[in-house]
Amino acid sequence: MTTSLASIGPAWLSPDTIISSLGPWALVGVALIIFAECGLLLGFFLPGDSLLFTAGLFAVSDVGIGAPLAEIQTKFLDMQLAVNLRSIILGTREGLPLLRKAGAEHRKALIVNTASIAGKAGQPWLAIYGATKAAVVNYSVATEREVGAEGIACTALAPAFVDTAMTDFVKGAVPAEEMIRPSDIGEAVRYLVRTSPNCHVPEIVFTRPGEAIGAPA
Repeated sequence: MTTSLASIGPAWLSPDTIISSLGPWALVGVALIIFAECGLLLGFFLPGDSLLFTAGLFAVSDVGIGAPLAEIQTKFLDMQLAVNLRSIILGTREGLPLLRKAGAEHRKALIVNTASIAGKAGQPWLAIYGATKAAVVNYSVATEREVGAEGIACTALAPAFVDTAMTDFVKGAVPAEEMIRPSDIGEAVRYLVRTSPNCHVPEIVFTRPGEAIGAPA
């Protein structure tokens, strides 16, 4: 017998229901529901025991963030380093006092960092993006090794193309209906929230059926 995570609890907690009903406000809705379930740290004004980082700057054609190696612009290099990596490092630093308090209380504080499958294997034109996401994976491992004994787990999510506005630029080659669903990412976060303090999941990699980890993403 197989039971999906979406079937646990009220139907309105299903990520599919949330995303389809809230439209552009889906991310806010998911964040609020995770807060209701586990005490999500939103900004730094609500006490919580989980910290979720979804920041990412990928490839926007009209500003040229993705580029060949010889054409990388310093401005866009700095933007990707700041958004994709620096924000996670600073956010973790600022959130640690509350996370340590939660970890001491019940050994189930959680940090979830959004990396990318591009961080698992470098791709042409996306060298900087892939490098920042590889750094996120490495930073997540280092974070858990440093604070795991204090009851703080850290997981990196490494998805391939997810059907969001961020991947509009590639939907001519990869149809939206074939991409990973945003609800798949939501289900993964719900799973991490529900695991026991004895279970640590260092990384979750998401691919499309038949897609190798080294494939373009």
